[in-house]
Amino acid sequence: CGRLKSNSGGAGRVHRSCMCSYLNIDDPYHVCKRVNVTTLDFLMQHAMVSDDDINSKIASNPNFPLNSKNARINKMFLQKQRTMFRSILRHPYTTHPINNAFHGIDFGSWSAGIHEATFDDFMHSVEAGMISYTAETVYDGLTKKEKETVEELTRSLLFDEHRCSVTSNYPRWRLQPGFTRQTLMTS
Repeated sequence: CGRLKSNSGGAGRVHRSCMCSYLNIDDPYHVCKRVNVTTLDFLMQHAMVSDDDINSKIASNPNFPLNSKNARINKMFLQKQRTMFRSILRHPYTTHPINNAFHGIDFGSWSAGIHEATFDDFMHSVEAGMISYTAETVYDGLTKKEKETVEELTRSLLFDEHRCSVTSNYPRWRLQPGFTRQTLMTS
């Protein structure tokens, strides 16, 4: 749905169906305010106006000869208006102005279409989101010696005599020495 910066700390909204921002994401009492698709469609339509569209709109107005001062003023106004709509899409909607392939498709009971019918992908919301933030919360408060102890206990639980029989089903699982430093984390 053309969202941008969806997993960095400055995203205007953290999910495509809700207007909850990163400022409110840790508030357990926050009530989700659904994305108003009508407003979003209006913003998209006006943000995607091309220079050719602006020129033809100016040319079709009989009150302003093509090279007159009023025509230039109107053109500047329409360009600034387009910039304003793009800015509103960027903050707070965290959205690129795009022609969405899913626009207008009936998603059944989901009245907001693609914005409500889909969920965030696992890699961005869990692996690069919750896991990294949880690890940061847990490990950043430990001393170097405490981190080494945690690593030693974790590795012995996971890789010695307690080896899990389904490990081969999870090929992405790696626990390198020094994992509490949280460097080279990948999704």
